[in-house]
Amino acid sequence: MKTYFLVLLFSIALSISSASAQKLMIGEKVPELKVAEWLNNKPQPGKMVYVIEFAHTTSPPSMSRLEKLNNLAVSMPNINIILLFKEDKDIVMKHLKHNNHKFFSALDNEGKTFSSYGVNFVPFSIIVDKKGNAIWFGNSDQLNDNIIKEALK
Repeated sequence: MKTYFLVLLFSIALSISSASAQKLMIGEKVPELKVAEWLNNKPQPGKMVYVIEFAHTTSPPSMSRLEKLNNLAVSMPNINIILLFKEDKDIVMKHLKHNNHKFFSALDNEGKTFSSYGVNFVPFSIIVDKKGNAIWFGNSDQLNDNIIKEALK
């Protein structure tokens, strides 16, 4: 009986924690992108599809994605690729300074965007359509130009 109660309690806690962590829904408006500072050019204003990649310099999977993100930005110039970091500018710039990336990089120092999107693990990506709605999100290791093309149909 005690084991049954513990399993039930664990199941309830797990469902509550995963429900509270999930803040995005496909087809719904995404939260505002709150950027403390753009590290390179700022995306042009207007209604354009964009991909937000949440990253951290201490995450090897995040940093290994830089070349792939750059290739996406080059091959799909009509889409804004935004790499968002929640850490100190000097640390981020140290990791980005040797590369001439075609994607946009920004700081979310206060963690407002990470929090509003419910991002707890990196790398994480979301594709946002011209209306500001989420059309795909998930582990960015799965994100490629085919997924973007399919999501835009």
